[in-house]
Amino acid sequence: MKKMIKIMGYLVFCIVVFAHSAVIYVDNNLSDGFWQNAHPTLKTAISLAQPGDEIWVAKGVYTPGTSRNSSFLIPDGIKLYGGFYGGETSLDDRDVHHNRSILSGDIGIPGNPSDNCHHIIRYSGKEKGESILDGFTVKNGYSDKGKGGGGLLVEIPADLLIRNCHFLDNFSTTDGGAAKVKSGVTFENCLFELNKADNGGAVASMSDNEEHSEFSHCTFIKNTASSGSALNFRGENEISVNNCVFWMNKDENNTINSIYVPHNAMLASVKDCAFDDSPESLASAGGLIHYSSKDNDGPFQNSTDYSVDEDHGIPGEWGWYTKSSSLVLNIRVFLEGAF
Repeated sequence: MKKMIKIMGYLVFCIVVFAHSAVIYVDNNLSDGFWQNAHPTLKTAISLAQPGDEIWVAKGVYTPGTSRNSSFLIPDGIKLYGGFYGGETSLDDRDVHHNRSILSGDIGIPGNPSDNCHHIIRYSGKEKGESILDGFTVKNGYSDKGKGGGGLLVEIPADLLIRNCHFLDNFSTTDGGAAKVKSGVTFENCLFELNKADNGGAVASMSDNEEHSEFSHCTFIKNTASSGSALNFRGENEISVNNCVFWMNKDENNTINSIYVPHNAMLASVKDCAFDDSPESLASAGGLIHYSSKDNDGPFQNSTDYSVDEDHGIPGEWGWYTKSSSLVLNIRVFLEGAF
């Protein structure tokens, strides 16, 4: 009897979980006639979503509200996908190159960052499964109230995957211009560009629990901070940085300053990355490409579009070309197409 109860309980549990699996559509331009039941705001869709649901977001600019304290709150177990034209029926049909789903913190006077949102995105927890943010441009967050994370703020250990996202021109007076995170956050295929903070111009990662942060196939370009202009790691969590490109990430003295890692943090893996400096903490890492910051374009064909040059290869599975040396991916090409 106990066994039957357990089995029945398991079956009921499964039904409850999958009963909430649905796709919620968002399109702030409904005049094109697609996705007739789409919501015009992303915040409305998020408020209706249940664990297991997916939210598909059409191209356009979406802001989290009219207050500087407004944020898009990513709940447990919700998967958000951008890059749609509107009307697609499969994730495979979206095109993140041409259909930009932009999450913007510019809610006040256009071009005046001082009245922008403190945090464009916040994360609420991991009790009900992995959350995903995939295919968005996150830009113009302005965190000047001490918490950090102008683009993304994760204040608790997470089960969060950030993939195919472009973090552009976000700011923090303290930690993490683009993102301030605890452990358990994975960044894949992301571009961090022109973000600024005191510590961690792109990302500040801080935690002391067992889960670790991961950065895979990411590109960090022209981010600025006093300490760790691209990445700043503090705490005792393990960190993986693999197949990433670092280019022109500088401090206030115009010195290349890619990564800061304190002595009590553990770099679980740093490999197959390209740097224009040689951080002391990475002295034992393997498979690294180093190039001179004096080169006008570093590992790229030019510093305008950052398409990868013939001397710095990328993995063959991404559909371009490879080199026999260490392989890195320039995510600018992936997100925006070859120029």
